[in-house]
Amino acid sequence: MKCKRYDTNTLFYNRFLCKGVHHNCLASIFRNSNFHFIKSQLDVLQSNAEAGLALYHPSRAYSNVVKFEEFQDACVLFSSLKELRSEYTLRAEGFNLGIYTNDMQWLETLEKKIGLVELHLPATESHIDYLLENPNVKIVDKPVEWKYKCFLGQRCNPNFSNFCETNADKIRIGNLALDGVKRGFTDGFYFWINDKRYLSLCMMAGATIKRVIKHVTRNEIR
Repeated sequence: MKCKRYDTNTLFYNRFLCKGVHHNCLASIFRNSNFHFIKSQLDVLQSNAEAGLALYHPSRAYSNVVKFEEFQDACVLFSSLKELRSEYTLRAEGFNLGIYTNDMQWLETLEKKIGLVELHLPATESHIDYLLENPNVKIVDKPVEWKYKCFLGQRCNPNFSNFCETNADKIRIGNLALDGVKRGFTDGFYFWINDKRYLSLCMMAGATIKRVIKHVTRNEIR
């Protein structure tokens, strides 16, 4: 499977510049980065391989046969993770394993060893510096009218909905999010503003802000 390459336009988990995605039916054994557990699972597969038995996922009662190539890739990945000296995070979603790190060279080497279906890396050195210095930004290609994406907390004062409707020229919020505000439950919802100075007024009106992402164009950071 050919690797799709993307420019990193925002920090992953507010910490990491790089992301790789590896497709492997054994992805779930890497969840939580528990080296003792990973080794125990690979040892079971190794014993079965040496005995000439079919390889099945060690932790699943029902699973398809594990391809020997995927088992080998899992072993290489495990070895590579043990050698990585910088901080990293793993996230397993089905058969896809997201690998997040700031070590670009290590991740590109891993891609050559086991193959990745996605690889996200910063486009330039200036992007690296800017993203690390400004974790709550997203780099975009063209200027946008609404520069600030504001994520709401778990709960919100329902009165904020009146403020949104009265100031529709200053705030952009979806109908689903607005309904959530009216109910007072807003976890995962967000709204947009075009002037950060307006954020304090939103908070005074009852908005509970969890995170704000500023959108900047590539020309602004060159």
